Amino acid sequence: MLHSIDSDGVLISVSDFWVEHMFFDRNEVIGRHLADFMTPESAKYAREVALPEYFETGEARDFAYQLCRKDGSVIDVLLSANTHHDDAGEQTLSVAVMQDVTERNQLEAALIAMKDASEHERDRLQSVIDAIPSGISVYDDDTRMLIFNQAYTDLYADQMAYIRPGATIEEIVRPGLEKGLYPDAVGREEEWLA
Repeated sequence: MLHSIDSDGVLISVSDFWVEHMFFDRNEVIGRHLADFMTPESAKYAREVALPEYFETGEARDFAYQLCRKDGSVIDVLLSANTHHDDAGEQTLSVAVMQDVTERNQLEAALIAMKDASEHERDRLQSVIDAIPSGISVYDDDTRMLIFNQAYTDLYADQMAYIRPGATIEEIVRPGLEKGLYPDAVGREEEWLA
């Protein structure tokens, strides 16, 4: 979505895609301030922070805004822009591009919510496992430790330096084999480990 603004932030040009994506006719857009198409929070940020910074530096990189489309829907965008000046230092051209990142932001929010829910469920599972008086550890298909309880750590206290989620059975057991902690394995450690 391309547009140009004057030195007051008023839209002087918008691309066909801009009007199509925002559901406005061009004559409803040209001559209006860019902030008129933003949510109140984004408009405040644009007027008080982003536009003054842009006019001072002549460039903007990935300013995050929310725009209000004609149908009332709100989209998230990243705006980047450059200003060109004449020899007298006056702005002659402002070119900005906005990328719609609404779907990306929604996916990121969903992933964060899923991660939070997963962590909550893991904490609940850990509480249940910790309530079991016997030592328990769970491994994935690649023999990497996923979870264990307090009774397990009490049982193998001398190996706690090696017991951690993500460690393989071999990484946990081999140091104990080398110290002779497994009497059944003495003299046949590799066979016992397999």
